[in-house]
Amino acid sequence: MNQTRPATTAREIIAWLGVLILFCCAIGSLVSLFWVNVVELPVYTIQGDSYATISERDLMKFAGIEAWYVVCAILIGPGVGWVAWRWFRPLGWPAAVIAAVAGLGTGVICLWCGDLFGPGSFAERIADADPGELVEAAVELRAVSAVWAWPLASVAPALVISLFSRPDTQP
Repeated sequence: MNQTRPATTAREIIAWLGVLILFCCAIGSLVSLFWVNVVELPVYTIQGDSYATISERDLMKFAGIEAWYVVCAILIGPGVGWVAWRWFRPLGWPAAVIAAVAGLGTGVICLWCGDLFGPGSFAERIADADPGELVEAAVELRAVSAVWAWPLASVAPALVISLFSRPDTQP
């Protein structure tokens, strides 16, 4: 009887997991470059008494940082999940878990690189600012729940493919 699933060894799985980690790091860093360049950062104004103030309009820009991060997750996450599913589908249901973890890892790398590619440490920049100077906020998330958009978007292809295909006809 012909077996439809190729046999995979632990060594092959570990090697492909390493490749997937490198893939996620590359994609996460590239997406963070886009994210950093597309967001409009809020600006604080340094007052004469060393207080920083921010306008209501700039306060709304904080929501834009999270919104663009989630948009990146929705656009890129399914691709990451699809790659993980294609590489690990012989494992069965763990492929969906691997896809979700790959998405989460990509999102975390994007977040970390966004901080690196952004304007720098907000605390240091605001401490060095003189009165009247404008200081951009850091590229960071205030709503940590936005990170969960990445694994949700990444696991979607695995779930849809599993739902609409028979085990012997999966792509």
